[in-house]
Amino acid sequence: MTPEPTNAHPLDTTDFWTDLEPGQALSLEPFDRPVVLRPAKSPYVQTQVVEILSPTLQRLWEEPDRYDAADYLLDGRRGAGPLVERLSEDADHLLITFLYRGDEDTRSVVVYGGPKPGTRSLSRFGRTNLWFLSEFSPIEARYAYIFEEEQFSRDIRSEVIVKVIDLLDDLNPNHTVNGMSMLVLPASPAEGARRPRLPYSAKGSLYSHSVVTRHLRGRRHYSVYVPASGPTPQKSIAIAIFLDGEAFASGWPSLDTGAFVPTPDILDFLIAEGTIPPLYAVFVEVGNTRHEDLIGNPAYADFIADELLPSLRATYPGISMDPRHVIIAGSSFGGLCAAFCGLQRPDALGNVLSMSGSFWVDVQGDIRDQSEVREGLVQSGFVSRPKLPLRFHIEVGRFEDTDLLILPNRQLRDILIAKGYDVSFHQFLGNHDYMCWRDSVVRGLRRLTANW
Repeated sequence: MTPEPTNAHPLDTTDFWTDLEPGQALSLEPFDRPVVLRPAKSPYVQTQVVEILSPTLQRLWEEPDRYDAADYLLDGRRGAGPLVERLSEDADHLLITFLYRGDEDTRSVVVYGGPKPGTRSLSRFGRTNLWFLSEFSPIEARYAYIFEEEQFSRDIRSEVIVKVIDLLDDLNPNHTVNGMSMLVLPASPAEGARRPRLPYSAKGSLYSHSVVTRHLRGRRHYSVYVPASGPTPQKSIAIAIFLDGEAFASGWPSLDTGAFVPTPDILDFLIAEGTIPPLYAVFVEVGNTRHEDLIGNPAYADFIADELLPSLRATYPGISMDPRHVIIAGSSFGGLCAAFCGLQRPDALGNVLSMSGSFWVDVQGDIRDQSEVREGLVQSGFVSRPKLPLRFHIEVGRFEDTDLLILPNRQLRDILIAKGYDVSFHQFLGNHDYMCWRDSVVRGLRRLTANW
């Protein structure tokens, strides 16, 4: 097919909408099925039909030269990312079609992230270099995703299969800070992702510190956010402790990205708009001891309560001594650790903000076998103890793994409610990613400080 000389083209799909009925699909034509060149061991033949749900791809399939048409489509989507199409009679969902350009050496392509958990395989569009996957998504969702490709690689002596992982979408210029492609759908709220710039005078300050710890046998580094109002020794002020401090404020010296969640900027805004009171925040770095520190380690909870908080209060006398004004927050293993520290030391920590907490970790702290979800470490701890003076805000993503994340988070919520705890729970339309946890920080801080 020779492209038309004008800028208009029947496959220009930047704003393509259709009235196709949901579920209507085209199947691959017989001449595009592989030809069997050797006899089968069984009389049965299995045929897999690849459904083409996307109206754009259906039209492309009908092109007389779909090879050129596929290349034209991929070229036209550069800078636009996945196809986003609305099917008739479904105002709440959009059809998202991931597109990937392979070549003659491409063996397989998978996508991680998006509106479903785990990795899913893309299908090759006939014999073209276009690979695709269509999935329905709520119209208000947003998520991060990356590709992984297996390809043949040849030299004079041998042929090998090379797996290339963490591939950004070449068609999508929008990336998360932690290096994934990002898709934000039209009705997506973004409480923490898009914030207006504040005057310099309204910005707080960030200071670096370290403390020698007997409980953990070494030194731990952390940074402290002081609000724009500055230290107020005459008035006690609340504090929020964030685990994985590199991701939430300080960044990593070896990376150019900085923090994945700009928590100091978020705090500046929330304090300036008056939706949370002025508070200190401490960002505890994990370095290379993340698994040792954050997965069911009682010594880490004692470090927070007996060493970190006293050191902070000695340096910043205005920090409240009241556990009811102390929040401990974390995501993933950090969310697990935040709840575990609250369980271990409610005398020092009164509020838990958990974002996609890894509550699938079992009672032995076993993280090796994720295929079998057993009794949760944190869940069993709260079941076996009387109600503690703790409050909770728990979040998990709708597109995260059901068995490993969604169900264990719901289980913890139900246990806490049954025991009489003050619990708020939110299931956001996203997956296991810092882009979504930006908003979790906003919602969690607003909720936990609402009555202060």
